[in-house]
This record gives sequence, C-alpha cells and structure tokens, in this order.
Amino acid sequence: MVDQFLFTYTSTLQKGKALYIEPQIANGVVKTFLETVGKRPQEELLKERTHGEADNRRLLIDKDHHTAIPEKLKQELLDHIQQWAAKKNQLSNHRCVDVAFRIAGAGSIGVNRYCFLFQDMDNTSEYKLIDMKEARASSLAKYVDRKQPQWPTEAKRIFFVQKFMQNNNPQLLSTTRFGKSSYVIRELQPSSDKISFKKIKEQHEDIKQVISDMAMLTASAQIRISGRKGAAVADDLITFGNKKSWQKKLIDFSNAYSSKVKEYYTEFLKVYSDKDFS
Repeated sequence: MVDQFLFTYTSTLQKGKALYIEPQIANGVVKTFLETVGKRPQEELLKERTHGEADNRRLLIDKDHHTAIPEKLKQELLDHIQQWAAKKNQLSNHRCVDVAFRIAGAGSIGVNRYCFLFQDMDNTSEYKLIDMKEARASSLAKYVDRKQPQWPTEAKRIFFVQKFMQNNNPQLLSTTRFGKSSYVIRELQPSSDKISFKKIKEQHEDIKQVISDMAMLTASAQIRISGRKGAAVADDLITFGNKKSWQKKLIDFSNAYSSKVKEYYTEFLKVYSDKDFS
C-alpha cells in the first residue's frame, strides 16, 4: 500500500497538473461513495445531528457528535457567532439558535471546536450547521529550517492553505477570533463524509483504489498551491516526483516511527491505568 501511494503520488507530480475526482470517472468504492454523498439531502444530516420539530430544532447532545458546554460560554459563543454572521450575505436572514462542543476525529483532540445551528428566519424549517475549529500552530513547524511566511493568525494560515489546495472549498470558509484564539469556520454539508476503512478492510482492491486516489489528490493539492507564498513552483515538484532517492528513506522512517508510536501507546496505557480520573 505504501508503494502504491508513492507510485501514484510521484506519477501525479511528474505530470505537473492538478487533478480531481468526479463520480463519472471514479472507480470502485470511491465511485459508490461519491455518488451516495452527492445525493445525500441536508435533512439527513440534520436528523443525525439535531432533535425537535422541523421549526424548533436543537443540537443533539449524544456524546458522539456533540457535548454540552457551560451556559456562560454558550452565551458568549452565541453572541460572537451572530456578530460574525451579520457580515455574511448567505446568513443575513439567519439566527443562531444553539451551539455545542463538537467531537470530530483525532485532529480535534485537545482543541476547542464548536458546532452552531442556524435557522432561516424566512423559512423556519430550514437550517445550517456551522463548524468553528480552533487553529493551532503546525506540529511540523519546529522541524523546518526554511523561512516561513508571516501570518496574522494561525487560522489565516490554515484558511489560505485550504483555499488554494482544495479543488472546491466548503461553503462559508472564513476565520474569526474568539477569546485568545483564532478559529477556522466552515459550513457542514451533507456531502462532507469519510470512507470507512473498517468497512472495506477485507476488500483489498477497494483499499488499493482509495490509497491511489488519496495519493493523486495529495499531489494535486500541492501542485495547486505551487509558487504561493514562496512554496516550490510546479517545475520543482515535477523534478521531485522524478527523484527516487527520498522514497526508501521515507518508508524506512515510517516503519521505524510506527514502532515508536506503539511504544508511546503502551506507555500511555500504563500511566492511564495508574491514575484516578474519576
């Protein structure tokens, strides 16, 4: 699988042209996935994340997607997001009716992340879900010795990178400051979903296809942002894609580091079992 990823990744870089995937040209499980999420209605997403009548919904506190937040913080967030929304034409006739702490994968562990429920006041049975995620410095920053661009906030850095690397940006992609932190904001849409590797773990051809597509999308994203803010230009990426020297080093490092991660996990379990977290 690693060889498959590197082969597709370098092949895409060698072409020097950013690509993307559409349901019409996708294959296997990726094609099925894109066709399914493309037809997924907003109402289905709302049923998963909210409860209540059509014109009186609130976020579902289920400890899988959302958890409750203290009342004082909740009011501060509601006030803040309403001020932010007042500057957005797409939300000019909306009001925020609820907010909760959002649970959304390993990338959110240890950071503040909130989900807001907006109601359309012209059609009160229509709603939007807005995600607001705290921006942190890149974990790779301390390992890079090349001069980096200066950013007003970490959220502005993430916003810029997403804006140019993604083929299509999420609705309402923007930034804000709340308290002492900066945040990235985007609308949650029905088509925003993930392929579950647990469901296809025995389907080797499907996994191979997903790995290959992810490699192509990774290289394409890097080509799309080439030359921006001092990043490598497309010709440099093409040259890099044609080189072979770095690939074995990357595989060897990954193998060694995977063992290190398992050691960290074992150490974590030992410390966790010795502590009283009640």
